[in-house]
Amino acid sequence: QRVKHVLALSDQTVQTADIGCGSSRISRSFPRLIGIDINVNPLRFLSNCGVVVVGGDLFSLPVRSQSFDQVILSSVVQHLPKEKFSLEEICRILKPGGVLIIGTPDYSSRLWRIIEPIYRFILPYSYGSCSSAHYTADQLSEVLARWGFRVVAKRTIAGCEMILKCELIRE
Repeated sequence: QRVKHVLALSDQTVQTADIGCGSSRISRSFPRLIGIDINVNPLRFLSNCGVVVVGGDLFSLPVRSQSFDQVILSSVVQHLPKEKFSLEEICRILKPGGVLIIGTPDYSSRLWRIIEPIYRFILPYSYGSCSSAHYTADQLSEVLARWGFRVVAKRTIAGCEMILKCELIRE
C-alpha cells in the first residue's frame, strides 16, 4: 500500500531523491531517482537492480543544492529523535516549488497504537523497536510548515500510516 500511495502522489518523470531508501520497491519504480541511505547493504542491492545510489544521511546529503524536483522520505522521520529532526538538507537539495513525499505512522490513530506493540513482539529487531519520534498528522504538518512546506495531499494506510505530499513554498 505504501508503494501504491507514494507512486500516486508523486511524479515519476522528474529528478527524485529517495532518502533513507533501504532496498525499497519505491526506489525501483522511478527512472530518474537517486537512492540515498547510510546502510551499505540496501544500496548494494539497489545498485544491482540498476538504481543510482549514494551513501549519505539526512543531515549531510552528498548532492548539489537545488538538484531535485522531488524528495521521498518514507518511513524515516519516526527513527529520528524529534530534537534532531531537520529538513534543512531537504530544503537545500529541492528546487524552488519542489515536492516532498513524507510517510510515517500516525500516532493519533488508535489502531496504530494497538498494532505497534504487536509488531514489536513479532519482529523485535524491526521497525517498531527503533521508533523514537511519534507524530500525529497535525504535529507533522506543523513541523513541515516551519520548514516552508505546505501539505497539498494526504493518503493513509488502514488509517494508521500517513503519507503526505508537500510543496516547498519557501524560496
